[in-house]
Amino acid sequence: METFFEQNDILLVFVHGVVLFALGFALWLQRLRATRLALTSSLIWLASFAFISALVVWGYVFIPIQTTYLAPEVTEALVVIRAVMQTVAVVFLLQFGLRLVPWTRRHLVPLTAVSLVAWGGILVLATLLAGEEGWGVLEWEATTAALSRYIFVIPGALLSAYGVWAQREELTREGMTGIRPYAAVASWAFLAYAVVGGFIVEPAPWAPGGIANEVAWFDATGFPL
Repeated sequence: METFFEQNDILLVFVHGVVLFALGFALWLQRLRATRLALTSSLIWLASFAFISALVVWGYVFIPIQTTYLAPEVTEALVVIRAVMQTVAVVFLLQFGLRLVPWTRRHLVPLTAVSLVAWGGILVLATLLAGEEGWGVLEWEATTAALSRYIFVIPGALLSAYGVWAQREELTREGMTGIRPYAAVASWAFLAYAVVGGFIVEPAPWAPGGIANEVAWFDATGFPL
C-alpha cells in the first residue's frame, strides 16, 4: 500500500485537489439557495476554504514542475503565494465555525478581528524566524503552514463539528429531517479533521517530530495526509 501511494503521489494529490474544488463548487451552489438557516448562510466560508485548499494542493503538483522552466525567484514567489493561500484557507474554516455556534455569532466582530491579527502575526513571525535562522522559502512555508494549522484548524474544525451537530435541531424544525444524518457525519468528519489536520502538520524546523508530522505519519502508517 505504501508503495502504491509513493508511485502515484502526483496523481493522488491532483485528485485531492479536484475533490476539494468539486466540494467548494457544490457548497457554493447550495449557498445560492436562500434560507434562514445559519448552516446554509455560512456555507460560503466553507466553500471558500475548499476552493482555496484545492488551489494550494494543485500548487504542490505544478510548482515543482515549473522549476525547470522558471527563474528561481519566480518559483520562490509562487511558493510564497501558495503559503499565504494556505493560511487564508484555514482562516475561512475558522470563520465558518464561528458563524455556526450561537455564542460566537454574538461576538463575530471581535473574534474575526482577533483571527485576522493572528493570521498577520503568523506571517510576520515566520518571516522573522526565517531571517534569524537562515531558512529558505520552503522552510518558511512549512512554518506558516504548521502554525496556521495549530492556531486555526484545531479551533476552526472543532467549532465546525460542534456547530454542524447543533444545527441538526434547526434542520428538524425546518422539516429537513432527511439531512440530519448527513449533518452528523459531517460533524464527525470535522472532528477527525481537527485531530488529523490540526495536530499532524508538515515537517517544519521547529514543529514536533515523530508521528506528529506528515512524513513520519506516512512512514508509520503507509497512508498520506
